[in-house]
Amino acid sequence: MEVAHYLVRHFAGTEARNKIEHFVNLGNVKITDFGRPMMTKALKKLAEYAYTDGSGGRDATVIATLMSLNLRKIISHDEIFKRLATRLKLQLIDPIPITPEPFRNRHLPTPRNAR
Repeated sequence: MEVAHYLVRHFAGTEARNKIEHFVNLGNVKITDFGRPMMTKALKKLAEYAYTDGSGGRDATVIATLMSLNLRKIISHDEIFKRLATRLKLQLIDPIPITPEPFRNRHLPTPRNAR
């Protein structure tokens, strides 16, 4: 969901959907079920990190999933994971360390929260 959220915010409809479809079909991407047990773990992580570090529901869900699957590497540009990487013992790979110049000049749809 984090990747889809990023792509939808930065690319127009069909282009975003095509990129999402490509991503979810990669051989090294594991998509896991989200049921009541995972939701319970995510809610605990939300309560643990929301007030102290500003995490949201998606962030807490990612953290709970990583911990449940014993994964210690994440590719993310999200500030919350930069702040929590050391405490969570995560290796963080930022795929967008600097916004490339051509990307900054693209005409993007107005973000939903700016309307």
